[in-house]
Amino acid sequence: MQALVSRTFAFYKSYKATIIAYLFYLLFWWCSLSTQLRYKAAIDHINAGERLAWDEGVMYWYLLTFAVSIGATIVMLLNVALNKEARDFYFVMSIFTIMPLMIYLSIYDYKL
Repeated sequence: MQALVSRTFAFYKSYKATIIAYLFYLLFWWCSLSTQLRYKAAIDHINAGERLAWDEGVMYWYLLTFAVSIGATIVMLLNVALNKEARDFYFVMSIFTIMPLMIYLSIYDYKL
């Protein structure tokens, strides 16, 4: 058990910035998704002007989420190409980075 804990802490120390950035990315993605869900729930109860403002906010969240996801995936793939020691880690992280965007797109039936 002690070896597992020490290996986990060593792994975290090695990739601390990447793990923290990914957790912030997941928080950002969740905020975007929850904003979309709140808009869908409130659409019947709001007037036209407020609906336009909410719709615009949801659209900007969507565009920002899309841009951050693609940008982070490109950075991870660049790390795969340039960092030979941690190639497997960054490849897995690039997959984990693009997965929330694919989930987001599949929930709302966006066509690419």
